[in-house]
Amino acid sequence: MSQFRVLVLLVGIVAIAGCAGAPLGGQSTQPDNGSDSSGGGDGGGSSTSGPVSDVSLSTGIDQMRGVLLRVSVSGEIEEGTLQVVVSDPSDNTVGEAFIGKSDLVDGSETVTVQLGQFPDGGEYSVVILETSTQEQAVVAEASKSFAAPQLAVESIEIETEPQEAFDGYRVTNAKVTLSNPGGFPLYPAGIDIVTEEGDGFIQVGSGATIQPGNSKTFSESQQAALPPISEGQSTVEVVVRYDGRVVAEGSTAVTVG
Repeated sequence: MSQFRVLVLLVGIVAIAGCAGAPLGGQSTQPDNGSDSSGGGDGGGSSTSGPVSDVSLSTGIDQMRGVLLRVSVSGEIEEGTLQVVVSDPSDNTVGEAFIGKSDLVDGSETVTVQLGQFPDGGEYSVVILETSTQEQAVVAEASKSFAAPQLAVESIEIETEPQEAFDGYRVTNAKVTLSNPGGFPLYPAGIDIVTEEGDGFIQVGSGATIQPGNSKTFSESQQAALPPISEGQSTVEVVVRYDGRVVAEGSTAVTVG
């Protein structure tokens, strides 16, 4: 059988930034599936005093908990605890965590606050309070700006072959490259391949997270997962989904036969 291969630059790209998700807060020591990032943020800074010598902010993502903000604190305390309060760009408190004396025995501790599936872009701020039975004082502040979560379709590559089982053609290989121009790590929960003749998909496995400023290529060659396609000039659409919503779309023209 002859094989037809078309590599076409993207005809149209639409990247859709998500709306804000419901904020969730709390401290967590669970792993974030290796999807943490110190990048994607701009500006901001920190100021410290007393028991805190340094504060830094980074991001991560978890399939169950959504986008995460990680607050790393260096220092030591003699008594009481440190209360970490995180606020979103609208100055709403989105999470709190506590650090005790034993947590800083090695000089540093990292706490994780959930920001929801689609946090707002903007400046996130952290205030750290030293608490005791007598007083509560601010000992450190930090802030960092992040662009809203976003994915974009960079390129689409489609291969087709005639099918002996029926009078027509089928997509036999689909390759889609996605980029992350946003400020938070994000992963595609689903990638749909759509033709006028039917719908298919690219299976997304583990390790699909795309860090801010990076790109990743996803491919599918299982014919059972890919749709039929008309002979002649056709359009193949790509629809990328995350958390039940469309986060990016693209399409390309394909000449078949």
